[in-house]
Amino acid sequence: FLTQFAATFVSLIAPAAVGNIGTNSRYLQQAGARPAVAIASVGATQIFVFASYVILVIVFGVMTGKQEGPDLIPDTTVLLVAAGTVGVAALLLAIPATRRAIGSRISPMLSTTWPRLLESARQPRRIAMGVGGALLLNLTYAAALFAAVSAYGGDLDYATVGFVYLAAGAVGSAAPTPGGIGAVETALAFGLTAAGLDGSTAVQAALLFRAVTFWIPMLPGWLSFTYLQRQGAL
Repeated sequence: FLTQFAATFVSLIAPAAVGNIGTNSRYLQQAGARPAVAIASVGATQIFVFASYVILVIVFGVMTGKQEGPDLIPDTTVLLVAAGTVGVAALLLAIPATRRAIGSRISPMLSTTWPRLLESARQPRRIAMGVGGALLLNLTYAAALFAAVSAYGGDLDYATVGFVYLAAGAVGSAAPTPGGIGAVETALAFGLTAAGLDGSTAVQAALLFRAVTFWIPMLPGWLSFTYLQRQGAL
């Protein structure tokens, strides 16, 4: 539990995904796990997170698509975002150096993570716990954004807000800034505005959400990080 708080602090000096993965891998190794097992376990966790992300994108997308009125994200916006993402990915993969770099990073993780996934597959309860925990995490973050929108008088449905949160989370994970600073706020404000919220309210809601979920946890994160280091757990 303390390690997860510590990971929020580490994310301030490293990209969010890197800080989380590095902190949890270090914790498992200090707890006695072999480096390969620690990395494989964290890698399996990331796959659970990705699976939950895909599930929620589909669910929120279907629910949002059934909504009518200003709360619906315009189809044109969704298509442009999707087309832009695919285009950038295709451009990067077209560069040999980029393909080699991606392959060198992914191949070792897959080779160590795959056995752990096979082991988990033999125990469905573990898969259910992994995916269920990741789903709950994303749902609660979406609820926090929904509360921030409501706090400033916004009137968007939960599915639309959840869809915006997931899109902004993807942008933040890819951003080179620590913790996705700047990129996440911009993506949230843009997404909320595209969903029908006025620009001023969207910006305020985005900043409030980030204050509550990113900046305020920094203090307990720093305290947890310092404590765990003193205890030799990190």
